[in-house]
Amino acid sequence: MKWMDLLKTMGFAYRSETLSNVVYSNQLPQQQIEQFIFEFASVWGSVFSVHLDDHILSLPTENPLLTSTVDLLNENIEIKIEIKKSGMVPPHILCNYNVHIFSQANLLINNLKGLNFAELEHFIFNKRDQQSYIIIYDDTSYSSVISNNFIAIGNIDVFGVLPKEPEKYFKESQDKIKERNDNIRWNQEICLLPPEVFYFDDDNSNEISEFLNKQAAAMCVAFTASNTDYLEGGKLYQSTYFGLKQTKFQLVVADSCTKEQINKIFSLYSWAYSVKPSDKIGLIQNIINLHIKEDNNSNLELLFQNAAEIVEMVRENYRVYIQKSVKSYLDERKQVEDFIRTTSNEISKQISGLTDIVTKNLFGLLATAITATIGFNKPENCVLQVENA
Repeated sequence: MKWMDLLKTMGFAYRSETLSNVVYSNQLPQQQIEQFIFEFASVWGSVFSVHLDDHILSLPTENPLLTSTVDLLNENIEIKIEIKKSGMVPPHILCNYNVHIFSQANLLINNLKGLNFAELEHFIFNKRDQQSYIIIYDDTSYSSVISNNFIAIGNIDVFGVLPKEPEKYFKESQDKIKERNDNIRWNQEICLLPPEVFYFDDDNSNEISEFLNKQAAAMCVAFTASNTDYLEGGKLYQSTYFGLKQTKFQLVVADSCTKEQINKIFSLYSWAYSVKPSDKIGLIQNIINLHIKEDNNSNLELLFQNAAEIVEMVRENYRVYIQKSVKSYLDERKQVEDFIRTTSNEISKQISGLTDIVTKNLFGLLATAITATIGFNKPENCVLQVENA
């Protein structure tokens, strides 16, 4: 970025930042100010503000006032350059995507910390059903892009990595939400997007992807628990697994959790919602309820530590469940086939017997009909002849 290179070359330093603006400042001699401002305007190419002591000019609109303003200044003054972050991004990107721009990752994470799931998705996806770019423009570690189907994280060159047809992926995500609503209870501050929106399975990671992965893992728990409540006082969620007892977890991801544990929790959720979620979710709830001995858990540490074992137990139990279901189905099917075979034989015998009876009756009826026909059609002269004889 040429504008950034110019600021650093001239000794400007980062001063402050909001969601929409960023400020850089430096001490400059009075005679260098106009030249620097013209150079910066040429490389920036958009509207910006210049703070000169108590004077603020919006450039290039107020260019005619620049010389007279500089003449009023002391020999060495602090100059501040305030730019709109949107000026770093092509207009068509701003129209078609959610775009979040920060100089450093920690500034974004500080804004995300403390948000519940509903607030988090509203922050990242302020424009519904549009993918999001997260840009960290002044940190070289973000030169490698990390992305999923919904979010891409990188530097200012990140654009173009998100897949086309976002409506397809958002449609699939809403199918997951419908399945969730059909199978679990979530009483307040409910999210409208599923965990995969915030989950990154890349081998590489950065501070932002790690933060969002933890959010996704906590959401996976809420999507498989029997019930999830939002505790207003603590501004956090609590999920409960029902079974022989109640096992409760506050949806707080411990610092000790690993990427492997998060992957296991996500794989469990993904498997549950792949097909027939009602059966699988019920099984997950019972296994977790039996496997975790603590009834009340202030975070997800114990669940995550046992994630690998729980996944294996759930899958094995489901395999046995399927085998028993198949065996039961085959046994019942054999019983039905035997019943049909026996019934068919009996029906065949009865039909055979009925055929003999009907045949005899038909011959009798036919003979009667012939006799009656002959009787009714006998000529009168025949009768007279008989009588005369």
